[in-house]
Amino acid sequence: MSKFKAITKQLNSPFITPDFLDVKYIPSLDGWRAVAIIMVIQAHFMLTLEKGTLIHTILKFTAIGILGVKIFFVLSGFLITTLLIKEKIKFGHLNLKKFFIRRALRIVPVLYLYLISVFVINQILKLNLIQSNFLGPLLYINNFSFFSATWLTGHTWSLAVEEQFYLIWPFVFKFLRNSFKICLIIILIIPFIKVVQHLNQEISNYILAPFFVPASSIFTGVLISLSCFNSRISNKLIKQKNFKYGIFIVCIIWIYVNYYISARGIYGIYSVPFGDIFTDFCIAYLILFSIIRKSHFIFAILNSKFLKKIGVISYSIYIWQQLFIIPKGNYPILEQYFYFPFNLILVFGFGFLSYYFFERPFLKLKNKFSNH
Repeated sequence: MSKFKAITKQLNSPFITPDFLDVKYIPSLDGWRAVAIIMVIQAHFMLTLEKGTLIHTILKFTAIGILGVKIFFVLSGFLITTLLIKEKIKFGHLNLKKFFIRRALRIVPVLYLYLISVFVINQILKLNLIQSNFLGPLLYINNFSFFSATWLTGHTWSLAVEEQFYLIWPFVFKFLRNSFKICLIIILIIPFIKVVQHLNQEISNYILAPFFVPASSIFTGVLISLSCFNSRISNKLIKQKNFKYGIFIVCIIWIYVNYYISARGIYGIYSVPFGDIFTDFCIAYLILFSIIRKSHFIFAILNSKFLKKIGVISYSIYIWQQLFIIPKGNYPILEQYFYFPFNLILVFGFGFLSYYFFERPFLKLKNKFSNH
């Protein structure tokens, strides 16, 4: 009994296990991963098209790549924190060494395979990539502006943000009390960081804005997970009656309105500090809606076989898509090989092959480092 008291003391709440999270696999999450990666691919594919064409015009108003990344971030914070809480509940402690080994086996092998592949292609085709184009991604610090940016490795900024989160949050959760309050404080501080960054880009790196600004989405997912395990909050809020289809639609409208405002530089007095935070919580609401309302058609769509399959290999697709979807004028020598629809076929084909023939052995090895 004392073990559970210690856990609840750290969570700063009477301990509960929500029924919808008391499973090894949480339905709908793979569906959301599929939605996220499709958004990213749409946005990148738009860059390969001639401006003014019908498809380009449609995608210009519908494809939101950064929203896809935000969904990935919220999912990551939600899922990682849920796994940490469950491990603490089941075993009474966290084994951080095994946690980091599991994370490394999940995210490092395929990224390094991709970087090696790009390095070889660069040597053969003379793409003029330089050392810093690889160093930032290799060290998972490509979100900071210390390294030269290039399309082929530029997408690794998001992986860097996630990896930096993995290096921070487990220690906070394990060793510091009141993790809920700490997470909330971080979320409330980020708007001030955003304002400073907006006013003075030159000090962005020094106030750690390249981490904290995008990581607000991750910490929103963290806060939602902690709330689900907080009986005072979950007993009031995490109920089916609070997850209505009308609010679901309002959240979607808000997300697109905020994107429309920020993408066009229409920064109001609230938009810079708070716009993205509101969006993050809207995304979190949509995710919880799809988990809790199992009888709703949204749940059925997200749990369709097609979306679940895409969701499972979404990380692989995200890694490889940057090689095959080339914006016009970036790498002409690659454009002549990777054109529509061949580029999209390669994206999904390499994602499938990478997951099933390269990543799965590492995922099986990862299971050996579960905390028994």
